[in-house]
Amino acid sequence: MCIRDRKKVDAMLEKERERREKEKKMNEQVIALFGSPEIQMAFARHEKQLKYVFQYYLENIDLDVRIPYTMDHLQYKGFMVFAAQFNLFPGILSTEQIGLAYRSVSLDKKLVDKIPVGLSYDDFLQVLFRIAVKGSRIFNQVQRRFAADRKADGGSVEAFVKEEKKNAGEAIVNEDQASDVNYEENAVDKTKTDEYTNLGDTNVGTLEGLLLYLNLPEERKALIDRLRELKAANSKLSAAKMRKDLKLKLDGPAKNPEPRDVSVEKKAPAPVKPNREPPRRNEPPPKAQQEEEPLEAVDVQELKKEPAPKSEDIIGPDGKKENWKITENE
Repeated sequence: MCIRDRKKVDAMLEKERERREKEKKMNEQVIALFGSPEIQMAFARHEKQLKYVFQYYLENIDLDVRIPYTMDHLQYKGFMVFAAQFNLFPGILSTEQIGLAYRSVSLDKKLVDKIPVGLSYDDFLQVLFRIAVKGSRIFNQVQRRFAADRKADGGSVEAFVKEEKKNAGEAIVNEDQASDVNYEENAVDKTKTDEYTNLGDTNVGTLEGLLLYLNLPEERKALIDRLRELKAANSKLSAAKMRKDLKLKLDGPAKNPEPRDVSVEKKAPAPVKPNREPPRRNEPPPKAQQEEEPLEAVDVQELKKEPAPKSEDIIGPDGKKENWKITENE
Protein backbone atom coordinates (compact mmCIF):
# COMPACT_ATOMS: atom_id res chain seq x y z
CA MET A 1 0.00 0.00 0.00
CA CYS A 2 1.41 3.36 -1.03
CA ILE A 3 1.72 6.28 1.39
CA ARG A 4 -1.20 8.16 -0.20
CA ASP A 5 -3.59 5.21 0.16
CA ARG A 6 -2.40 4.60 3.70
CA LYS A 7 -3.24 8.20 4.63
CA LYS A 8 -6.72 7.84 3.16
CA VAL A 9 -7.36 4.68 5.19
CA ASP A 10 -6.08 6.32 8.38
CA ALA A 11 -8.32 9.34 7.76
CA MET A 12 -11.36 7.10 7.29
CA LEU A 13 -10.59 5.15 10.47
CA GLU A 14 -10.12 8.35 12.42
CA LYS A 15 -13.43 9.71 11.16
CA GLU A 16 -15.19 6.48 12.18
CA ARG A 17 -13.59 6.62 15.65
CA GLU A 18 -14.81 10.20 16.07
CA ARG A 19 -18.32 9.21 14.98
CA ARG A 20 -18.47 6.33 17.44
CA GLU A 21 -17.12 8.47 20.26
CA LYS A 22 -19.74 11.13 19.57
CA GLU A 23 -22.51 8.52 19.46
CA LYS A 24 -21.24 6.94 22.68
CA LYS A 25 -21.36 10.25 24.58
CA MET A 26 -24.82 11.00 23.20
CA ASN A 27 -26.07 7.57 24.24
CA GLU A 28 -24.77 8.12 27.74
CA GLN A 29 -26.75 11.37 27.98
CA VAL A 30 -29.91 9.67 26.67
CA ILE A 31 -29.59 6.77 29.11
CA ALA A 32 -28.98 9.17 32.00
CA LEU A 33 -32.15 11.15 31.21
CA PHE A 34 -34.11 7.92 30.66
CA GLY A 35 -33.12 6.74 34.15
CA SER A 36 -34.10 10.00 35.83
CA PRO A 37 -36.83 9.73 38.51
CA GLU A 38 -39.27 11.98 36.59
CA ILE A 39 -39.14 9.85 33.44
CA GLN A 40 -39.37 6.56 35.34
CA MET A 41 -42.37 7.82 37.32
CA ALA A 42 -44.14 8.78 34.07
CA PHE A 43 -43.59 5.26 32.73
CA ALA A 44 -44.78 3.81 36.06
CA ARG A 45 -48.08 5.70 35.78
CA HIS A 46 -48.78 3.85 32.51
CA GLU A 47 -47.09 0.56 33.44
CA LYS A 48 -50.25 -1.57 33.26
CA GLN A 49 -51.08 -0.50 29.67
CA LEU A 50 -47.47 -0.57 28.46
CA LYS A 51 -46.83 -4.08 29.80
CA TYR A 52 -49.99 -5.35 28.13
CA VAL A 53 -48.96 -3.79 24.80
CA PHE A 54 -45.46 -5.31 25.12
CA GLN A 55 -46.89 -8.77 25.82
CA TYR A 56 -49.46 -8.42 23.03
CA TYR A 57 -46.84 -7.81 20.30
CA LEU A 58 -44.59 -10.45 21.86
CA GLU A 59 -47.26 -13.13 21.43
CA ASN A 60 -49.12 -12.04 18.30
CA ILE A 61 -46.33 -11.78 15.73
CA ASP A 62 -45.56 -14.66 13.37
CA LEU A 63 -41.86 -15.49 13.47
CA ASP A 64 -39.76 -18.07 11.69
CA VAL A 65 -40.28 -21.34 13.61
CA ARG A 66 -36.84 -22.55 12.54
CA ILE A 67 -35.14 -19.85 14.66
CA PRO A 68 -35.08 -20.35 18.47
CA TYR A 69 -36.22 -16.86 19.50
CA THR A 70 -36.33 -16.05 23.18
CA MET A 71 -39.97 -15.97 24.23
CA ASP A 72 -39.59 -13.09 26.70
CA HIS A 73 -37.92 -10.62 24.29
CA LEU A 74 -39.69 -8.55 21.65
CA GLN A 75 -38.01 -9.08 18.28
CA TYR A 76 -37.39 -6.38 15.68
CA LYS A 77 -40.38 -7.47 13.59
CA GLY A 78 -42.72 -7.24 16.58
CA PHE A 79 -41.50 -3.77 17.51
CA MET A 80 -41.80 -2.47 13.94
CA VAL A 81 -45.35 -3.82 13.64
CA PHE A 82 -46.16 -1.99 16.89
CA ALA A 83 -44.57 1.22 15.58
CA ALA A 84 -46.46 0.94 12.28
CA GLN A 85 -49.86 0.21 13.81
CA PHE A 86 -49.54 3.13 16.25
CA ASN A 87 -48.30 5.31 13.36
CA LEU A 88 -44.99 6.18 14.99
CA PHE A 89 -43.83 5.82 11.43
CA PRO A 90 -44.52 7.45 9.11
CA GLY A 91 -46.68 9.74 11.29
CA ILE A 92 -43.82 10.95 13.51
CA LEU A 93 -40.46 9.54 12.40
CA SER A 94 -38.95 7.71 9.46
CA THR A 95 -38.23 3.99 9.57
CA GLU A 96 -34.52 4.79 9.57
CA GLN A 97 -34.82 6.95 12.72
CA ILE A 98 -36.73 4.21 14.53
CA GLY A 99 -34.30 1.56 13.28
CA LEU A 100 -31.37 3.58 14.64
CA ALA A 101 -33.05 3.90 18.05
CA TYR A 102 -33.65 0.13 18.12
CA ARG A 103 -30.02 -0.50 17.11
CA SER A 104 -28.64 1.76 19.86
CA VAL A 105 -30.53 -0.18 22.55
CA SER A 106 -29.69 -3.66 21.24
CA LEU A 107 -26.16 -2.93 20.00
CA ASP A 108 -24.25 -3.92 23.16
CA LYS A 109 -26.23 -7.10 23.77
CA LYS A 110 -24.27 -10.30 23.40
CA LEU A 111 -25.38 -12.88 20.87
CA VAL A 112 -25.80 -16.28 22.59
CA ASP A 113 -26.01 -19.45 20.45
CA LYS A 114 -26.81 -17.27 17.41
CA ILE A 115 -30.22 -16.39 18.87
CA PRO A 116 -31.38 -13.00 17.55
CA VAL A 117 -31.22 -10.20 20.08
CA GLY A 118 -34.59 -8.76 21.10
CA LEU A 119 -35.89 -6.21 23.56
CA SER A 120 -36.72 -6.81 27.19
CA TYR A 121 -39.56 -4.75 28.68
CA ASP A 122 -37.07 -2.19 30.00
CA ASP A 123 -35.41 -2.03 26.56
CA PHE A 124 -38.85 -1.49 25.02
CA LEU A 125 -39.39 1.52 27.30
CA GLN A 126 -35.96 2.92 26.39
CA VAL A 127 -36.68 2.74 22.65
CA LEU A 128 -39.98 4.51 23.29
CA PHE A 129 -38.12 7.22 25.19
CA ARG A 130 -35.63 7.63 22.34
CA ILE A 131 -38.55 8.03 19.92
CA ALA A 132 -39.94 10.71 22.26
CA VAL A 133 -36.61 12.56 22.13
CA LYS A 134 -36.40 12.40 18.34
CA GLY A 135 -40.00 13.62 18.00
CA SER A 136 -39.87 16.10 20.89
CA ARG A 137 -41.02 19.06 18.79
CA ILE A 138 -44.32 17.32 18.01
CA PHE A 139 -44.79 15.58 21.37
CA ASN A 140 -44.25 18.79 23.33
CA GLN A 141 -47.03 20.44 21.30
CA VAL A 142 -49.31 17.41 21.81
CA GLN A 143 -48.75 17.60 25.58
CA ARG A 144 -49.54 21.32 25.70
CA ARG A 145 -52.67 20.89 23.56
CA PHE A 146 -54.21 17.71 25.03
CA ALA A 147 -52.87 17.31 28.58
CA ALA A 148 -56.02 18.88 30.06
CA ASP A 149 -58.37 17.34 27.49
CA ARG A 150 -59.30 13.94 28.91
CA LYS A 151 -61.89 13.38 26.16
CA ALA A 152 -59.36 13.57 23.34
CA ASP A 153 -59.14 10.39 21.28
CA GLY A 154 -56.39 9.05 19.05
CA GLY A 155 -58.02 10.38 15.90
CA SER A 156 -58.09 13.98 17.06
CA VAL A 157 -54.47 13.79 18.27
CA GLU A 158 -53.28 12.36 14.94
CA ALA A 159 -55.21 15.02 13.04
CA PHE A 160 -53.53 17.68 15.20
CA VAL A 161 -50.09 16.17 14.49
CA LYS A 162 -50.70 16.13 10.73
CA GLU A 163 -51.76 19.77 10.78
CA GLU A 164 -48.71 20.77 12.82
CA LYS A 165 -46.34 18.95 10.44
CA LYS A 166 -48.06 20.55 7.46
CA ASN A 167 -47.71 24.02 8.99
CA ALA A 168 -44.03 23.33 9.64
CA GLY A 169 -43.49 22.34 6.01
CA GLU A 170 -42.64 18.73 6.83
CA ALA A 171 -43.40 16.08 4.22
CA ILE A 172 -46.37 13.83 4.93
CA VAL A 173 -45.57 10.23 3.94
CA ASN A 174 -48.56 8.37 2.55
CA GLU A 175 -49.47 4.75 3.19
CA ASP A 176 -48.19 3.54 -0.18
CA GLN A 177 -44.72 4.85 0.59
CA ALA A 178 -44.79 3.52 4.13
CA SER A 179 -45.78 0.01 2.99
CA ASP A 180 -42.34 -0.67 1.51
CA VAL A 181 -40.68 -1.50 4.86
CA ASN A 182 -38.44 -4.38 5.82
CA TYR A 183 -40.03 -5.77 9.00
CA GLU A 184 -37.78 -8.81 9.19
CA GLU A 185 -34.35 -7.20 9.54
CA ASN A 186 -32.99 -3.91 10.82
CA ALA A 187 -31.23 -2.82 7.64
CA VAL A 188 -30.14 0.68 8.68
CA ASP A 189 -26.75 1.86 7.46
CA LYS A 190 -24.08 0.84 9.97
CA THR A 191 -22.20 4.09 9.34
CA LYS A 192 -25.23 6.23 10.27
CA THR A 193 -25.04 8.08 13.58
CA ASP A 194 -28.02 7.83 15.92
CA GLU A 195 -28.63 11.56 16.46
CA TYR A 196 -30.46 13.14 19.43
CA THR A 197 -30.15 16.83 18.72
CA ASN A 198 -33.45 17.54 20.56
CA LEU A 199 -32.23 16.12 23.86
CA GLY A 200 -32.14 19.59 25.44
CA ASP A 201 -35.83 20.11 24.62
CA THR A 202 -36.89 16.79 26.18
CA ASN A 203 -38.53 16.54 29.58
CA VAL A 204 -41.26 14.54 31.28
CA GLY A 205 -43.86 16.51 29.31
CA THR A 206 -42.32 15.18 26.08
CA LEU A 207 -42.85 11.62 27.23
CA GLU A 208 -46.41 12.45 28.31
CA GLY A 209 -47.00 13.80 24.81
CA LEU A 210 -45.86 10.47 23.33
CA LEU A 211 -48.15 8.53 25.67
CA LEU A 212 -51.06 10.81 24.74
CA TYR A 213 -50.30 10.12 21.08
CA LEU A 214 -50.34 6.34 21.70
CA ASN A 215 -53.74 6.74 23.38
CA LEU A 216 -53.66 3.65 25.61
CA PRO A 217 -56.95 3.29 27.57
CA GLU A 218 -56.71 2.39 31.26
CA GLU A 219 -59.54 -0.16 31.11
CA ARG A 220 -58.46 -3.60 29.92
CA LYS A 221 -61.41 -4.16 27.57
CA ALA A 222 -61.03 -0.74 25.98
CA LEU A 223 -57.30 -1.38 25.49
CA ILE A 224 -57.98 -4.76 23.84
CA ASP A 225 -60.53 -3.12 21.53
CA ARG A 226 -57.99 -0.41 20.69
CA LEU A 227 -55.36 -2.99 19.70
CA ARG A 228 -57.87 -4.94 17.61
CA GLU A 229 -58.96 -1.78 15.79
CA LEU A 230 -55.35 -0.90 14.99
CA LYS A 231 -54.70 -4.41 13.70
CA ALA A 232 -57.79 -4.31 11.46
CA ALA A 233 -56.93 -0.82 10.17
CA ASN A 234 -53.45 -1.96 9.17
CA SER A 235 -54.44 -5.34 7.76
CA LYS A 236 -55.27 -3.82 4.36
CA LEU A 237 -51.86 -2.21 4.19
CA SER A 238 -50.15 -5.46 5.20
CA ALA A 239 -52.12 -7.44 2.61
CA ALA A 240 -51.18 -4.95 -0.11
CA LYS A 241 -47.51 -5.29 0.82
CA MET A 242 -47.72 -9.09 0.80
CA ARG A 243 -49.27 -9.03 -2.69
CA LYS A 244 -46.59 -6.61 -3.88
CA ASP A 245 -43.78 -8.79 -2.45
CA LEU A 246 -45.29 -11.95 -3.95
CA LYS A 247 -45.65 -10.34 -7.37
CA LEU A 248 -42.04 -9.13 -7.21
CA LYS A 249 -40.86 -12.62 -6.27
CA LEU A 250 -42.80 -14.27 -9.12
CA ASP A 251 -42.17 -11.68 -11.84
CA GLY A 252 -38.75 -10.49 -10.78
CA PRO A 253 -37.66 -6.87 -10.84
CA ALA A 254 -38.96 -4.77 -13.70
CA LYS A 255 -36.52 -4.55 -16.57
CA ASN A 256 -35.95 -1.22 -18.17
CA PRO A 257 -36.12 -1.36 -21.97
CA GLU A 258 -32.88 -0.65 -23.79
CA PRO A 259 -32.70 2.96 -24.98
CA ARG A 260 -33.13 3.41 -28.71
CA ASP A 261 -30.66 5.38 -30.76
CA VAL A 262 -33.02 7.82 -32.39
CA SER A 263 -30.16 9.55 -34.19
CA VAL A 264 -29.82 6.70 -36.70
CA GLU A 265 -33.50 5.98 -37.09
CA LYS A 266 -34.91 6.98 -40.44
CA LYS A 267 -38.49 7.90 -40.76
CA ALA A 268 -40.44 6.37 -43.62
CA PRO A 269 -41.67 8.95 -46.13
CA ALA A 270 -45.24 9.96 -45.58
CA PRO A 271 -47.64 8.55 -48.19
CA VAL A 272 -48.71 11.03 -50.84
CA LYS A 273 -52.38 11.73 -50.59
CA PRO A 274 -54.33 12.01 -53.87
CA ASN A 275 -55.47 15.49 -54.77
CA ARG A 276 -59.16 15.38 -54.18
CA GLU A 277 -59.70 19.09 -54.17
CA PRO A 278 -63.35 19.83 -55.06
CA PRO A 279 -63.99 21.80 -58.27
CA ARG A 280 -64.21 25.51 -57.88
CA ARG A 281 -67.51 27.25 -58.07
CA ASN A 282 -68.87 27.97 -61.60
CA GLU A 283 -66.23 25.75 -63.13
CA PRO A 284 -67.21 22.67 -65.16
CA PRO A 285 -66.00 19.37 -63.78
CA PRO A 286 -63.00 17.69 -65.47
CA LYS A 287 -63.59 16.07 -68.83
CA ALA A 288 -63.13 12.66 -67.33
CA GLN A 289 -66.10 13.30 -65.10
CA GLN A 290 -68.41 14.67 -67.90
CA GLU A 291 -70.91 12.24 -69.35
CA GLU A 292 -70.76 11.99 -73.16
CA GLU A 293 -74.22 12.37 -74.73
CA PRO A 294 -74.87 10.86 -78.21
CA LEU A 295 -75.27 13.42 -81.06
CA GLU A 296 -78.62 13.50 -82.83
CA ALA A 297 -78.83 13.69 -86.64
CA VAL A 298 -79.92 17.09 -88.04
CA ASP A 299 -82.68 17.22 -90.67
CA VAL A 300 -81.71 19.97 -93.19
CA GLN A 301 -85.25 20.19 -94.61
CA GLU A 302 -86.63 20.91 -91.14
CA LEU A 303 -84.19 23.80 -90.76
CA LYS A 304 -85.32 25.35 -94.05
CA LYS A 305 -88.94 25.31 -92.95
CA GLU A 306 -88.19 27.59 -89.95
CA PRO A 307 -88.87 31.26 -90.90
CA ALA A 308 -85.98 33.69 -90.74
CA PRO A 309 -86.19 36.35 -88.05
CA LYS A 310 -87.50 39.70 -89.10
CA SER A 311 -85.51 42.91 -88.59
CA GLU A 312 -88.07 44.44 -86.24
CA ASP A 313 -87.94 41.48 -83.99
CA ILE A 314 -84.21 41.99 -83.16
CA ILE A 315 -83.54 44.03 -80.02
CA GLY A 316 -80.11 45.54 -79.38
CA PRO A 317 -78.12 45.48 -76.12
CA ASP A 318 -79.57 48.90 -75.16
CA GLY A 319 -83.12 47.62 -75.43
CA LYS A 320 -83.94 49.46 -78.69
CA LYS A 321 -85.05 47.91 -81.97
CA GLU A 322 -82.39 47.64 -84.56
CA ASN A 323 -83.12 47.37 -88.31
CA TRP A 324 -80.76 44.64 -89.32
CA LYS A 325 -80.96 43.39 -92.87
CA ILE A 326 -81.29 39.63 -93.00
CA THR A 327 -80.14 37.94 -96.18
CA GLU A 328 -80.84 34.37 -97.02
CA ASN A 329 -78.45 32.27 -98.96
CA GLU A 330 -80.09 30.45 -101.73
